[in-house]
Amino acid sequence: MRKFIQTGAVFLTVVGLTSVLGHLFHFKPPEGALWPPGPDWYNSQLDRYRAHPFFSYTHILLGGFFLLFAPIQFFPFVRAKALYLHRFLGRLLVAGGLLIGLSGLGLGTLIPFGGTSETIVAVVASFLFLLSLSKAFYYIRAKKIGLHRKWMIRAYALGLGVALMRVFDSLLFPFQIVRDQDLFWITLILGWGLSLSVAELWIRRVPIKT
Repeated sequence: MRKFIQTGAVFLTVVGLTSVLGHLFHFKPPEGALWPPGPDWYNSQLDRYRAHPFFSYTHILLGGFFLLFAPIQFFPFVRAKALYLHRFLGRLLVAGGLLIGLSGLGLGTLIPFGGTSETIVAVVASFLFLLSLSKAFYYIRAKKIGLHRKWMIRAYALGLGVALMRVFDSLLFPFQIVRDQDLFWITLILGWGLSLSVAELWIRRVPIKT
């Protein structure tokens, strides 16, 4: 189970960083191509993102930073041999994570691609992400290392959940079962739900070293 989850985390990190690059370089599929999340996303939603650059770039750039550097915090040799780096990077990740959660909340309420349903999902997920980071910070300040690590695992899982959403969207989009806008918020639920479930399984099955 350990190797499977670790491999999945690496794969989702690559997916997430690819999505970040797609946003930054304004990727658009060829004209007429059916490409998730759908033509309405590329023809109108991306312009709405650009109309809110602070929320968009804060969320995208810091999201990429979180996906790239958060895994380093779980390497045992970093905690054992480079504690200063672990602490410094941890502060950056918590501060950046708070901005990720708040900017995601802004995007989900101001310009939801999936309408009211996406707003509800975004509010719940943002709350859970901010709660996880806040709990992790509180417990490390209280020197409760085990609880700190559990809450950071949950926060990391929520970050990976967005990348997992992209995987679900790519798998389900060709079937055109529902509207593209509805598939967007449905796959958000699937991505966050599965990633959190795996995180809880990891927390309960894998001993947390303090």
